[in-house]
Amino acid sequence: MNVFLAIFVLLLIIRSFSIAVSLRSTLQNEKMSELQGKIAEINAKYKGLTDAYSKQKKSQETMQLYKKNNVKPFAAFEQALITLPIFMIIYRVVTICRPMKATTLFNL
Repeated sequence: MNVFLAIFVLLLIIRSFSIAVSLRSTLQNEKMSELQGKIAEINAKYKGLTDAYSKQKKSQETMQLYKKNNVKPFAAFEQALITLPIFMIIYRVVTICRPMKATTLFNL
């Protein structure tokens, strides 16, 4: 029973951590969606211009807009990059844990 209690506590800790990361990522996505109108204005301003200077100015204006509004463009990937390795490690630990293989619960 101690093994299952330990797994449950570990699950609560990891789940609370992943919820915090998920919440932060969701808030960044909401900020990004609020800025879509301003980004569309920047894209319309530089539409049809293909020279390197125009592309550079467009990206600079976009990055200034992100910085001004405290938006991280790659926040959507942050959740996967943080939580996936943690879950893979926990899965591996649980699969090689000897007490898990020898423990019975409800005659299973």
